[in-house]
Amino acid sequence: MDRESEILSKLDQLIDMQHATQGDIRELKGQMSVMLMWLQSMDQRFSALMAPVNPPRKPAA
Repeated sequence: MDRESEILSKLDQLIDMQHATQGDIRELKGQMSVMLMWLQSMDQRFSALMAPVNPPRKPAA
């Protein structure tokens, strides 16, 4: 294998790795979005459950 074809082969490998990484990042972003929605939902539920226990705070003057 000559030098040019070796370089092109390695470049193709790097491009494939980059595409795989971009796919992984898209998947993780989707999972994080779902987790964020779940966390916000749990926060709202917790706030609703704790409302009778914690009196409303007076607004800062």
